[in-house]
Amino acid sequence: MLYNFGFSGARMAVSALGSFLISVIIARSLGTQNMGSYSFFVWVAGTIASLSSLGLPDAISKYVAEHRGLGEDTLAAQVARHILSAQIIVSVFATLIGAIVWSLLEHHQIGSIVLAISTVLPSALQQTLFAMMEGEQRFDLQVLAALAGTVIQIAVVSIFALLLPSIQGFLFANLISSVFLLGIAYFTSRFMMESASSNEEAAYPHLKRLLNFSLSVYALWLLNLIVFDKSEMLFLRILKSPQQLAYYSIAFALTARLGTAADSISYVLFPMFVTRLAQKGNAALNLSYSRSIGYVQVVMVPLCLWGISLFPRLIVFAYGKQYSGIVAVIQILLAAMMFSVTLNVSSCVALALERQRSILHYMIFVAALNVILDLLLIPRYGALGAALANGVSQATAAISITFSLQRVLPASFPIQMSLKIYLAALLSVVPILYADLIVKANILFLLLSGVLASMTYIALLGRLRVMSKQETDALKASIAALKFRKPG
Repeated sequence: MLYNFGFSGARMAVSALGSFLISVIIARSLGTQNMGSYSFFVWVAGTIASLSSLGLPDAISKYVAEHRGLGEDTLAAQVARHILSAQIIVSVFATLIGAIVWSLLEHHQIGSIVLAISTVLPSALQQTLFAMMEGEQRFDLQVLAALAGTVIQIAVVSIFALLLPSIQGFLFANLISSVFLLGIAYFTSRFMMESASSNEEAAYPHLKRLLNFSLSVYALWLLNLIVFDKSEMLFLRILKSPQQLAYYSIAFALTARLGTAADSISYVLFPMFVTRLAQKGNAALNLSYSRSIGYVQVVMVPLCLWGISLFPRLIVFAYGKQYSGIVAVIQILLAAMMFSVTLNVSSCVALALERQRSILHYMIFVAALNVILDLLLIPRYGALGAALANGVSQATAAISITFSLQRVLPASFPIQMSLKIYLAALLSVVPILYADLIVKANILFLLLSGVLASMTYIALLGRLRVMSKQETDALKASIAALKFRKPG
């Protein structure tokens, strides 16, 4: 399992670093005004791609993991083929409808719309293929695909930054990169769809259950679209200037990439939760869930606190003074993230238990709260109001879903462990604050203070005995086992 965590974390790190470099290149090339417009095009195309998902990526991850765990390899491959076929059909349909509607609303920008909307199909398929690798627990292949795709994307964007640094130029670069990444993802995962049997009808009895699962997940996603997926972009587009849109889009993207540290853990946990539930029932899932919450908090809470202290100087250094308006926005998002870091793990458990419908009423309330906060805060505070509305909504959703799971998995939330983690993280940020506020250190020494903060944090975790002896022994055993195990 530690190999999987390592590979998943490596994939997220590669993607996060690549996205950051690409964001800096595009932002410096376009300026705040054009960056806001470019971000909106990318957001709309990404939203349409997500709308075309129909919950199929979650379904392929869950059911491939479930059937593989039960030794039904042929059935897993057949289910994967059916889901990918459905994804292609839905994505093509969504692309056509989206292109028509978007063109009617903004007919004066047909060229940019075509370039942006053309990424819908490759983006949707790439997401589903990566989810299939997740279900197969082939995180090593995810790393290879992400690394190759990121290198190509940086190269393509850099070329366009030199030759055609415009909104349409970068949209075209995004399209080229999406097609390449889709090709790489298919090449690395195509064997997972091969099976000894050609009897496709064998998968039909399972399709009804699969469809019910994917549509209920999709209903949750539609609410998540309001709460988590930058719905504030639409309000900022209508109510504020492109500069405010640029500030928020960059800040949201950076914090979302930081959040991929939690994603890298949850992507490994989801197929593991599904397999463990199928094999051993709720009792085993309860223990796994409790430990996973602690592991996510150990990683994410200090990263959020260190980011609040480090990002102000780093943002201006990387993007330039014209983007200094990002600083307060990203600090608000990071502060809120400290209270929503458990959301991904809790969602994975809910999906593994197929209890996604039971949390719909929570999400309806949170979505309504998010829209109300957007309307109240964005007109007056712009990107700052958007960050506050988004942060409060995400934290509310995370807390609500955690409480709902306590009914099924009682006493599963590690309260004592969580308090110790937050205390250790708060104390560890002192070296960064001292270097920044007292010494006024330069960027190099500020980064070194982050290293000192991480060492302090690790020492405090040991001092506070955050992990029990049983958990420490289990971790040591897993690390020792790595010496005798090869990935894949």
